[in-house]
Amino acid sequence: MSEISQNIVDSIYNQPLISNSAIQLINVIGDKHHSSADTIQIIECDISLTAQILKIVNSASYGLNKPIETLAQAVIFLGEGELFRLAVQACAGSVLKNALPFYESEPGVLWAHSLKTGLAAKYLAPLVKESINAEIAFTGGILAEIGKLVIGQFLMTRQEEIYDFLNKDESFDNFLLLERKFLGTDHCQVGGELAIHWKLPEVLCQCIANHHSPRLAKDEFKSHAYIVHISDMVAMMSGKDNGIDCLTYPLDPDYVKYINIESSQLARIVLDVDKDFAKIKSSV
Repeated sequence: MSEISQNIVDSIYNQPLISNSAIQLINVIGDKHHSSADTIQIIECDISLTAQILKIVNSASYGLNKPIETLAQAVIFLGEGELFRLAVQACAGSVLKNALPFYESEPGVLWAHSLKTGLAAKYLAPLVKESINAEIAFTGGILAEIGKLVIGQFLMTRQEEIYDFLNKDESFDNFLLLERKFLGTDHCQVGGELAIHWKLPEVLCQCIANHHSPRLAKDEFKSHAYIVHISDMVAMMSGKDNGIDCLTYPLDPDYVKYINIESSQLARIVLDVDKDFAKIKSSV
């Protein structure tokens, strides 16, 4: 991959953080020696995040007989993994809900796609042939497309030129190659650099940078990268909440080396993801 141009690098450094709370949570959940008390402590220090989580847990979609009033009660009811996922969803939403005009994504479309990718990763994690951190896989799904936040603006400046090119070559169906042709980089490489700038764990940087080319991930992170790769495909298969680049990325057939999944299971996961997404959408 070629070097990223300086103006894109500058834009990476100017991107707002996903949130300090999210960064702390991601680093804590990646430590196998952490406790649920560590997770609760980070969330409790963020008043807005605590309020969002309690609002979601007490929404009609959870059907509680009596309200949950504290994070300690929430972790007993939900489990630490689900509490972590709710926290990351809430933190990432503020960054990912913007429109991406070049990708023809209205406000909220990128967020919906990212959430579905994360949910798919949650279902795929138990099917991986080696033990992995399911919460990290979920987070990798949520953040896989962050590079679009940066390069979308640069693609817009060349929109007319790009559309003229596509009209002349209708067989050009790989969006990564399109991004590279006009910018010398793509949203995967830029997303990986943004993840490094945010000081995310290396496993997440590798997932984000290689979610469309998981075989390029470092060996110790390949299982996570392939989960995010397949999860992104699941999100696109839902047929909604996708941009103009939907289903324009190749499937890496080597996923079968890392994930034990049959077509019937994949179809079931697509349905489960849509069901979970509808539940989350009704709770916020």
